[in-house]
Amino acid sequence: MDDSAAAYTHALHWSMSGESAHADKSIEILNDYAHTLKSIEGHDARLLVGITGIHFVNAAELIAHGEAGWGSDDRERFGRMLREVLYPVIEDFYPTANGNWDASMIQTMMAIGVFLDDRAIYQRGVDYFLNGRGNGCLLNYVKPSGQCQESGRDQHHTLMGLGYLASAAEIARNQGLDLYGEAGNRLAAAFEYCAKYGLGHEVPFERFVSVDGRYDHDSISEVGRGWSVPVFELPYRHYHLRMKIPMPFSEQTLRKLRPEKPSVDHKPWSTLMCAQGVLPVKSVSLEVEALASIKGTDRWDWWQARTARVPGEKPLWVTTMSETGKKVSHDFHDIYQTLSRDEGRTWSKPVIIPSLRRARQDDGFEVAIGDLWPTWHAKSGVVLTTGKTFNFEGGKREIFTREKVSYATMNPKSGKWGAMKFLAMPEKDHSGEVIVAANAGNNQRVDLPNGDILLPVRYQRGAARRNYTSVVVRCGFDGETLTYREHGSELNIPRDRGLYEPSLTEFEGKYYLTLRSDHSAFVTKGGDGINFEPIREWKFDDGTLLGSYNTQQHWITAGGGLFLVYTRKGADNDHVFRHRAPLFIGQVHPETLQVIRATERVLIPENHATLGNSGVCRLNDNESIVTCGEGLMRLGKRKGELNIVHFVKVTAGK
Repeated sequence: MDDSAAAYTHALHWSMSGESAHADKSIEILNDYAHTLKSIEGHDARLLVGITGIHFVNAAELIAHGEAGWGSDDRERFGRMLREVLYPVIEDFYPTANGNWDASMIQTMMAIGVFLDDRAIYQRGVDYFLNGRGNGCLLNYVKPSGQCQESGRDQHHTLMGLGYLASAAEIARNQGLDLYGEAGNRLAAAFEYCAKYGLGHEVPFERFVSVDGRYDHDSISEVGRGWSVPVFELPYRHYHLRMKIPMPFSEQTLRKLRPEKPSVDHKPWSTLMCAQGVLPVKSVSLEVEALASIKGTDRWDWWQARTARVPGEKPLWVTTMSETGKKVSHDFHDIYQTLSRDEGRTWSKPVIIPSLRRARQDDGFEVAIGDLWPTWHAKSGVVLTTGKTFNFEGGKREIFTREKVSYATMNPKSGKWGAMKFLAMPEKDHSGEVIVAANAGNNQRVDLPNGDILLPVRYQRGAARRNYTSVVVRCGFDGETLTYREHGSELNIPRDRGLYEPSLTEFEGKYYLTLRSDHSAFVTKGGDGINFEPIREWKFDDGTLLGSYNTQQHWITAGGGLFLVYTRKGADNDHVFRHRAPLFIGQVHPETLQVIRATERVLIPENHATLGNSGVCRLNDNESIVTCGEGLMRLGKRKGELNIVHFVKVTAGK
C-alpha cells in the first residue's frame, strides 16, 4: 500500500515539477514490482489489489504518457503484471463481502482496462458498477435516500466504498461515459447523506439487508461518525462545480477537511488534484450595539479592559482593567474590576482587586500584572485571567527581560480573586535557544472540552535581542494551577521585534492564529491548535495588504462566520497614533485567510484616541462582546479628557 501511494506521489511530483529524480523513483518502484511480484494471496488479496492497484496504474499513466524515460520493455513487463497478477485476483469480485470491497475492485479493474487499452476488462468493471450482483454495485450499495449498505456498520467503511465508486465514475467520465448521473445522481445523494450525518445532523434510516443476507443493519452506526475520510473533493467538483448541483453538507465537510490529508486507502492528494478554487463563504451579517460605557478618572485611565462572562440564571459579566497613568507609556499600576448583572446595560463602580495590586519585591523591583484577558473556564468553573508582568527597577525603569506568563483565578461564588501566579515555561525551546521574557499579554486563548488550555505565548530567544517568537502552549489547568505540557510551531521573523501578541481561535475544527509585528500583521492556521502553516501577511480579498501594524488583532466567531477585529491604515486616520482607530471588524475567508473587504465595518468610531487594545468575550454561537479602553488621551484634540471604556455587542444576523 505504501509503495503504490509512493509511486503515484513521485509520478505526480514529477509531472508538476519536472524534477527527474521523482520520475526515476516512480519508475524504480513500478519496475521492481513488475520484476518480482508473482502472486497475491490470502483472504484480503482482492481488497488489497482493489485499493492499491489504482495507485500503481495512475502512476504508470503519468509516467508512460510523459517523457520520463520509461523503457518500452519495462512498460510491457508492468502491463503483464497488471494482466497476469493483479487482474486475476479481482476478476470475479467478492459479491458477499461488504460493498467497499467490490467498489475498490471496480475502480482498479476499470483503470487496468484503460492502461492496457483492453475494452473487455474496462467494460467488466463498468457492468459491475451498474448491474453487479454484489454489494458494491451502485444500486445495491446506495438507497435513493443516500443511505448505504455499510451505514449501519460504521461511517469510515461507508465512505471508503463511496470514494471508490466516485473514482470509478471519474475514470468512466474520462472515457466519455457518465456513471455519476446514474439512478438520478444517486452518488451525490450518498455523499450528502454521509456528510450530513458526519456533521452531527440526524438522517433517515431503514433496515438494510445485504444482497445475500449476510449483513443486516436496523440502525445507523455512530462508529466513525465525523472521521476525516478524504473522499469529498472529487464528488464535490463533479456535482457542484461541473453540474451545479447543490452539495451543502459536502461543502461544510470540506471546510473542515480541506486540504484533505494524503491517504494510502484513497487517491492521495485529492485537494491538490480536484479542488477548483476556494470554497464559497456564507456572508454573515452583523448587528452592532453600543452598551453602557465606563469613564476613567482625573488621575487614571482604564486600559487593557477585557470582559469574561460567568454563566448562570443571571449571568455575571466581569471586566478587569489596568489602572494606567496619563503622562507616559507603560505606567501600569493596580488591576480593578467592574461587574454587570444586566448584560452590560449598567456597570458597578470599579474597585481594586487586592491580590492584583502592583507590588514592591525584595529586590527593589515593582511588579504589575497586566495585559490581562479574563475568560470563564467551563471545566473548572472559575474565571481564569492570563497575561504578563511589567517589571520596574526601583519603581521606574522597565526591564523587559523579567517578564513572565502571569495568571490568576476568580471564584465566582465568593467573587474573590486569588494571588498572581506564574506559568513555568521550559528552559529552552525546540531550537535549543533559551526562553526569556515569556508572556501571554493581550492573548486570546482557546479552552478545550477536557479542560486543557491552548495559550498563545511570546518569548525572546536569549536576552541579547528583543525579538519575539510566538508559540501556542498546551496547558493543563486544575482550577488553581496552570501547567505547561507542550508547545508546537515556533513562529518568528528576524525583523524588528519579531512576532508577538498572538491570538487564537477555533473555527469549524481548525485553529487560526493572528500575530502582531512592528511593520505589519500576520496570520496562519493549523489542525491541532499548536502546530501551524507558514505565516502570511494579512490581506484583503482583493490582494491588497490589510494595513494593520504594530498593534493587536483578535477573533470573533459568530453565526457560522469567522471575523477579525483590527485597526489599520488608510481610513482617514493618519492623525491617530499608529492608526489605532477606528476599530474595525471584517469577515475572514477561512481558506484564503483574507479579510473580505465588502464585509468590513466600524465597531467603534475614531474619536481622537487609540482603540488598538481590545478584547473579545464570546457569549454564545451568535453573540460576542468587544471591550476596548481608549488610549493615549494625552495626545490630540481630546487631550486632558477622561478616557472611555467601550462595550460593543456584536450579534450575527439571523
